[in-house]
Amino acid sequence: MRGFEGRWTILREIADRKNGTIGRLAGQAVFRKIPERKGALFYEERGELVLEGAGPMTAERRYVWAESDGGLIEVEFEDGGRFHTIDLNRTMPFADHFCTPDHYWVNYDFRDWPVWHCEWHVRGPRKDYRMRSRYRYMGDVSRVLEACAQSAREADSGQVREREGGDRWQSTQPTGF
Repeated sequence: MRGFEGRWTILREIADRKNGTIGRLAGQAVFRKIPERKGALFYEERGELVLEGAGPMTAERRYVWAESDGGLIEVEFEDGGRFHTIDLNRTMPFADHFCTPDHYWVNYDFRDWPVWHCEWHVRGPRKDYRMRSRYRYMGDVSRVLEACAQSAREADSGQVREREGGDRWQSTQPTGF
């Protein structure tokens, strides 16, 4: 779990099979220790989401990643509800989640650590999409002035910088998908 702690860039592509559109998100994620909960990290992501036919918008998510026995990570929603389990004994673990009437499947890929990927497939009466995300480690969270950039523009402008060195994230990198 300690390997996740810190700041990450996220590049994401969302392919909506129902309407044939593609969305892209560029942003950052931060994993921070939860002082009152041993072995748990608070995950927060924020980025600029651009969907075809719509203007850019800010997108945010928050989860808790908690260590469990046997190299497992229990991923919980921010309110404490169970989401899914990641088996860190595998370099390419998978999991699923039912949120009636929708079914979510995820495949993680940690082979290129500290770059990792996850790919979600979501199906339901009103949903049918694939969401691929690429995470790249940016640094120790203790050197971050704020948890996440509000948008890709803010990250590119340098408004969120490391205290030492000012290394900024550039959103112009291709997703590699």
